[in-house]
Amino acid sequence: MKSKAAVRRIVEELKVLYPNARCSLEYKKDYELLFAVRLSAQCTDARVNMVTPSLYQKFPTLEAFANATYEEVGDAIRSCGFYNTKSKDLVECAKNTAARSPARWRSSQPSPASGARRRT
Repeated sequence: MKSKAAVRRIVEELKVLYPNARCSLEYKKDYELLFAVRLSAQCTDARVNMVTPSLYQKFPTLEAFANATYEEVGDAIRSCGFYNTKSKDLVECAKNTAARSPARWRSSQPSPASGARRRT
């Protein structure tokens, strides 16, 4: 495992190499970025950005995701591919995150820090 200092050096070098890097995934809440990244596996960011607005409208809070069935989420993300696995991952992640994480993840309000961020 890399030391914190080594990771900081790597991040700083990446900032130099890619000064205008932006995350192309659209999100308003921190956990939405987490879910969008998961959906982007084997799928384009453009497709994820087409799917997520209706997904987040159907499940507007982390608790709504946690209480959803795999089938409900799967139906909403079908066009992203591998929807059975991804829907299970999203629901289980929501359950774990809601149970263990700081209130900022559970908030139904957008995080003030939300916006374009680096995608690693």
